[in-house]
Amino acid sequence: MKFHIGGEPFYSPALLIKKRQFRLESYSSSRFNDKFVCYTGGGVHSLYLILKNLNLHKTDFCLLPSYLCPTILYPFKKLGINFRFYKVNSKLEIDLDYLKNAVDGNCKSILFINYFGFGHSSETLNVLNEFKQRKIIIIEDASQSFFSHFDEIIGDYYFNSFRKFLPLDGSLIVSDDEIKLQSFNTSKGYMLYKTSGQLFRYLNYKTAIDFSDIFKNLFRKAEHNYYINFPVSFHRFNKHLLEKYNLEKLIVMRREYAQLLINNFADFSFIKELPDNVTPLGYPIICRDRIVLKKHLIKEKIFCPVHWDLSGEISGEDFNESIELSGKILTLPLNENINPDHFYRYISLVKKFIS
Repeated sequence: MKFHIGGEPFYSPALLIKKRQFRLESYSSSRFNDKFVCYTGGGVHSLYLILKNLNLHKTDFCLLPSYLCPTILYPFKKLGINFRFYKVNSKLEIDLDYLKNAVDGNCKSILFINYFGFGHSSETLNVLNEFKQRKIIIIEDASQSFFSHFDEIIGDYYFNSFRKFLPLDGSLIVSDDEIKLQSFNTSKGYMLYKTSGQLFRYLNYKTAIDFSDIFKNLFRKAEHNYYINFPVSFHRFNKHLLEKYNLEKLIVMRREYAQLLINNFADFSFIKELPDNVTPLGYPIICRDRIVLKKHLIKEKIFCPVHWDLSGEISGEDFNESIELSGKILTLPLNENINPDHFYRYISLVKKFIS
C-alpha cells in the first residue's frame, strides 16, 4: 500500500460487493424523526432547492458568513437572489453585533456554517433562535458537520454534502416544512466522468503507473457538469455506495485521528480540543508560509486542501479577518481509512516542515 494522504477521495472496487451496512431512509427517519427529509445530488443542489422554496421578492436578501466556500454563491447567482455578508472572525466565530445590525426589514434569511464539524457557542445559537422566532429563515449548512451530533437542529432548513467525507455525491435536506420539489435534471455525464476518474485514481494508488493526468482531467469534466445542472437528484449508484459504509466506524476512527492531530498541532490552530459530539472534516492549521509548506507536503504525497480562497468574492476592506485567515489556513486531511503507520508518518512529516 503506497503512502498517500488526502486528495480526491476514492474507493476500492471491493466496496461494490460489500454487504449493506444500513438503509438510508431508516437512518434518516430515526435521526430526524420529527422533520421532513428529501434527497438531492449534492450540497449545492440542496441549497438551490431551499432557496427556490423561500419565494423571495426582488428587494429581499439573505445574509451569508464572510467565510465560506465560493460555490455556495452559485445557487444565489443562478436564481438572482440578493445576498450580503456578515462578519466572521479569525476563529470562525460569528460577530453577533455585526449580524444584529445587518438584519433589516428586507433580510429574509440567514445562512450559517458549522465549520470543520464544530458547533457554535450557546450565545450564538440563542441569537439565531431569536431570529428564527422573528420569522427570519435560518439555513444551517451542515456540509462539514453531518457526522457531528448536536443537541438540536437550529435551521428551518438543514443540508449536508456527502462528498465532504466520502467518495460519492449526494445530500439530504432536513426541514420543518415539506420541501416543494421540482423536476430533477439528469447527471449521466457527471456520473460517467466521476466514476471513471475514481477508477483511475484507485489504479494510480495501487500500481506504479501514473494515471494522474487522466483522472484529474476526468474530475475536472465531472465538476463542470456538476455545477451546470440544477437541481440534480441523488443518483441510485451513490446511494448504493453510501449504504456500504459503516458510519459508526467512520466516526470513531476520524475522532481518534483528529485527537492525534490536535495533540500534535494545537499550537498552530484555533481549535484546541475535540468535544464529545464532534466528528471533524479535517484539522485547520494557520501557517505564514502556506505555499511553501503545501509544496513540501505534496512532494511527500500529502495533499492538504485550502478551506477557502476568498480573494475573488469578499471585500478585504470590510472583512479583513476573513480575508487574512483565508490566506494562511491549511486543512490537515482526515480519513478513517488511513493506515495507522501511515498516519504517524504523516504527523512526523508535517512536524518536520511546519517548524
